[in-house]
This record gives sequence, structure tokens and C-alpha cells, in this order.
Amino acid sequence: MRTKGAAVATATNWITNFVIVEITPIGFQNLGWRFWPIWVGTNALFLPIIYLCYPETSSRTLEDLDAYFRSDPSLFVFRDKDAISSTRPLKYIERENEEVHRVEEQDVVAGKRSGMDDTETQHHEVEKLH
Repeated sequence: MRTKGAAVATATNWITNFVIVEITPIGFQNLGWRFWPIWVGTNALFLPIIYLCYPETSSRTLEDLDAYFRSDPSLFVFRDKDAISSTRPLKYIERENEEVHRVEEQDVVAGKRSGMDDTETQHHEVEKLH
């Protein structure tokens, strides 16, 4: 899904840039300085859209964003404190810690099944390097 999203974003960027490059010379030729307020108005329209609909992505991992979007969030993110927080929400930190702990437990169980303790496993790994 991530690659499809990146493809759509790239295509949108290219198409938008193409439209701007094609429209701007015509706009300035026909409207002169009055063409600038059109761009200012268009850009100003996006400010509330970005504020209301786009979640904060700084201090987030891709897994955090995946979990956020899988939770079926509302279109308007400004109501969700976790979505607009400038710091990483605690629920994502706790989920990551639980996952790390689960993987560590699996590693310990897998080491015991092989009949080696941690010292033997480390010694075996060092021997592989030599």
C-alpha cells in the first residue's frame, strides 16, 4: 500500500507542477499583477485543509502511522490529541515496547529450544566470524 501511495503522490506532484507551468505564463500575460491574488487565494484555501485533515507525522515511526490509519480515524484530525501532538503519543511507545518484549521472549525461547544458553550462542557467533 505504501508504494501505491508514493506513486499517487509523485504523479499528483508532477501533474500539478505541469499545470502550474502551463497556466502561469498565460495568467500573467492576460491578467498581469492580478494573477498573484489567484495563487495567494488558492494557497490560503489549503491552510485550513492541512490543519484540519492532516495528522502530525514528526516523531512518528511508519508503524505508528500505519496503526493510526488502521484505526479508521475521522477525516478531521484536529479533534484527536494523538494525531496533532508534536511528541510521540504514549500509546505508540507502549505498543512498541510490548512488541520488543515479545520478540525478546521469543528469542529466549528459541535459544532454549536449541539447547544452547546465551554464552554458548555468543561463543558460536564469534566462532562464525573467525
